[in-house]
Amino acid sequence: MKRIWLVALALAMSTGAAGVGAANLLVNPDFNTDLGGWGTTNASQGTTTFDGTAGSPAAGSVLLSGVACCTVQVSQCVPVTAGQSYDFGANLIEGPTAPGQSGDGTGVDLHWYTDAACATAYISQNVLQPAISSTWARYGQGSVVAPAGAQSVWFRIYQYNFKGLANLTSHADHAFFGPSGTVPVELQSFSID
Repeated sequence: MKRIWLVALALAMSTGAAGVGAANLLVNPDFNTDLGGWGTTNASQGTTTFDGTAGSPAAGSVLLSGVACCTVQVSQCVPVTAGQSYDFGANLIEGPTAPGQSGDGTGVDLHWYTDAACATAYISQNVLQPAISSTWARYGQGSVVAPAGAQSVWFRIYQYNFKGLANLTSHADHAFFGPSGTVPVELQSFSID
């Protein structure tokens, strides 16, 4: 009987974790097999490619490699409701060159639009550009309110390389954007005595 309860508890926990992820409004947020659903940078500014060997929490991520002048990015346009609170972020790592240098780096930002296609001039933005390290970490922000009149948001993961650093690379994985409470939860440990 105890074993049945433990199996039921494990199933409930895995279903609960999936339920949290279900609120994520991004398409292919984990880059499991490709960059499907994401718009990518034009090749003259650098490259955005799928990397099946790196990722957090599992393999599969986007590799951002910029040239010494430009911004490389992946992005999506997502419908929103004005006045609603949203969470956003991603798991990020930078390296091998100069992690976290001021003025260069990797981040996530939101551009809010008054049309459904992210095509008009954006009305405001929220930027998350922490000092990224050379180890995977989650960077996120909760309870950002969609401004009045917003119908869509352009979710962007980017890398700036305006200092001309050679071989600046970044990876992103496990991106999230959705109503408050969307921040993904990862099971840290599970044991049965």
